[in-house]
Amino acid sequence: MNGKYIKINFECLGLQILFSVISMGLYNDFFPDVVFSLFTAWLFLWTIHSTFWQLGNKERKMIKIMNKNRGENEPEYKQNRFKGAIIAVPFFAANFIFLIVSCVLNKDILVTIQSILQFSFVGFLTPVDDILGWNYFYPRFIVCVVMYLTCIIAYLSGSYNYSFFDKYFHKIVYKTKKDD
Repeated sequence: MNGKYIKINFECLGLQILFSVISMGLYNDFFPDVVFSLFTAWLFLWTIHSTFWQLGNKERKMIKIMNKNRGENEPEYKQNRFKGAIIAVPFFAANFIFLIVSCVLNKDILVTIQSILQFSFVGFLTPVDDILGWNYFYPRFIVCVVMYLTCIIAYLSGSYNYSFFDKYFHKIVYKTKKDD
């Protein structure tokens, strides 16, 4: 695996820690937990999306340049559109393995760290009991899958240079003049 892909995974883990700390700092009783989590989880997933979108877009541009500069007998390079799924596996695996370890060992420190890492999604997670069962595992596993799917979708949309906000958001904010 290339060094930049390892750095991307460390960046995602760092962003997860950063947003967990920020979420804990912003947490209050004024907003319901679900509303709070919609905001903090959206911000976190947006940053993860941005990271993988930029990676997919950069690789698309590199392949375009390589195809322009290839020799006569060289085959045309094609971008693997689902490469984001492979690149994001270490990020998913780190979260999933830590979830399994915290669930199996059921040590207070591991459960606390797992809860801190996923604090951005606190409104969607069930409270922790003395006995960790499926009520503990399923919501946290779904959070891991949502983070992984965000990485895949972001790389895919970046490789096609498609951005929902660039395409539609400016039409909502800035109304175009109609030709009469």
